[in-house]
Amino acid sequence: MNIPGYDNWKLASPPEDSTVSPCCGSEYEETTSEAFCCYKCYACQDVFDEPIEQYEYHEQQKESWADMMMDEERLNK
Repeated sequence: MNIPGYDNWKLASPPEDSTVSPCCGSEYEETTSEAFCCYKCYACQDVFDEPIEQYEYHEQQKESWADMMMDEERLNK
C-alpha cells in the first residue's frame, strides 16, 4: 500500500520474532542437548530457559535503572 505523505514503516506489520535473550536483549540460538532444550545468547553466551519479548526486556531495564537510582539517592542522603 502506498499512501502519499505516510511513511511505509508505519504501515508495516511488527516483526514476527521480537523475542530476545533475557540477559542482555540480544539475538539467541536454540541449542539442544541430550537431556533438555535451552537457548544461548549470541552476545554473552549465557544459557537461559526461555526468551522474552523485546518490550519486556526494555521494561525490566527501566525498572532496574529506576531501582538503582532510588538506591543511589537513598545512600547519598
